[in-house]
Amino acid sequence: MVAIFATSYLSFNSAEKILKENTQNLLIGEASLRGESVENILEERKKDIQVLAQNPELHQLLQTYDENNSSLLNVQRQSFLKIINEYQITIGYSINLEDIKITNKEGTLLFSLIDLKSSNVSDIFESRNSDAVTTPSVEFKILDNNTRKLIVIHPIFEQNSKNILGLLIATIRTTDIDEILLNRSGLGNTGEVYLVNKNHTLISESRFMENIAFNQMVNTLPVTQCFENNADVHGDTYFDYRGESIFGASYCSPNSGFVLIAEIDESETFGPVTALQKEILIVGIIVTSIIGIIAFVLGNLISRPLVKLINAVNQVSDGNFEVRTNIRTKDEIGLLSLAFDSMTKKMQEALISIKQRDDVIKQQEEELLKFSDSDNSYCVGFVDIVNSTKITSSLSDSDTDTFYSIFLNSIASVITKYDGLVVKNIGDALLFYFPRTNQTEDLNAFKKVLDCCIAIVDEHIQINQKMLKNKLPKTDYRISITYGSVRIAKVFTSSVEDIFGSTVNKCSKINRLATTNGVVIGKSLYDLVASFSNDFDFKKIESKEMKDKYGYEAVYSVSKH
Repeated sequence: MVAIFATSYLSFNSAEKILKENTQNLLIGEASLRGESVENILEERKKDIQVLAQNPELHQLLQTYDENNSSLLNVQRQSFLKIINEYQITIGYSINLEDIKITNKEGTLLFSLIDLKSSNVSDIFESRNSDAVTTPSVEFKILDNNTRKLIVIHPIFEQNSKNILGLLIATIRTTDIDEILLNRSGLGNTGEVYLVNKNHTLISESRFMENIAFNQMVNTLPVTQCFENNADVHGDTYFDYRGESIFGASYCSPNSGFVLIAEIDESETFGPVTALQKEILIVGIIVTSIIGIIAFVLGNLISRPLVKLINAVNQVSDGNFEVRTNIRTKDEIGLLSLAFDSMTKKMQEALISIKQRDDVIKQQEEELLKFSDSDNSYCVGFVDIVNSTKITSSLSDSDTDTFYSIFLNSIASVITKYDGLVVKNIGDALLFYFPRTNQTEDLNAFKKVLDCCIAIVDEHIQINQKMLKNKLPKTDYRISITYGSVRIAKVFTSSVEDIFGSTVNKCSKINRLATTNGVVIGKSLYDLVASFSNDFDFKKIESKEMKDKYGYEAVYSVSKH
């Protein structure tokens, strides 16, 4: 029984470790994916507002503004509304724009979609120092009506000059960010995802407490790690803002002024193993007690005539489960001997069975994610739907399933046709690679990669015909391909190999540089396929953001002659 309990204890420890690693991978994935999504939305909103800040007509209004000329002010007010209306039609409605205010560089409010008398920008303007006036920024604010909004502040520069004409202050609804944070799919009954700003203040909704956004201080491990050490938490146990013990991971974005935290209560994470341990412990105590009582009674009743049996029992207590008494008398001693022999046999079989299960658990633990022994270089591809959140927000769950099914299955069939291997779908995107490209001498394999990209572009017509047939909105997408070192891992729970490494990350980052229904390739791949210029057109694309932020070289768009 000691051996059984010891083996069970080790098995439970292994199971708990596997459960912890699975939850850790889940939370790290959720924090990274959602954190990058929020970060991308904030950057996109700054770019969207930059378009308005560079409007020449808006510059003209600020340069000719005269508060003493009431008739001119009325005309300029109408011009301002016209500019904003045109901007709304072009961009504003898609980003949930709610209000636009224009101030001069001293902070005096000049124009507003809301009545100037009821508008107030002093709190926004006072929060920015003199150096920050020249820098675009985005932050979350709680307004007077207790609603959370995204405030984008962008300087308006004089054309071809660094002189500041004023500030553009845009108020944007946080609908798309709320969709990312409030989607708790896969997080169980106690999981939640929320944002904390650099002031250690909760700036999103809580699953457990109402109306605490901008009122709740959060000084937990992920917050201090982010804003003091610029580091993420990769799955750890700590106490959250409620004082509850939780298991969490984080995505730190100090440049954007927030840390995204994904958490699940520790009680839910390790509850199944704890409950199983308690049940086994109770059953074990009961069984051990019964066996002990029976052994004591029988030992006192038949100790003298059972010397051989006692010797056998002593051997079993020493761990020898192979011993047999082989007593064949017709009385109770013979029955007891037969029962003893049967018991030792079953205990021996049980021990072997438990050891085998323990070996299986350990093998599963070792092979849950098994990387290959060496790096290989492959062409890695990424296909991402444009504006998928906006498209699917108006669809039912069944229509959304059909929408993604048509897109992902259509793209996957094209990739497979050109010897590509689909790895997985990541939300509304598809990750794939081409195993044959591990030999750079095989130029035909690389030409087949480009042919596959063009075929995916051409598939756009067929996909939208299927969408139309199912009464679904049409879809557009972007394709990116790059070449480089890739680590391949075998996931124990799946027959499909997964791929990791900087090449995969780079491929997803450069995807945004592709035109709608267009293809971009990384420079490493371009160097290998540049000789195909008779069949394909290559156009160099340079992105200062990619170079400054990620250190990536130029990419190239690809099209067929």
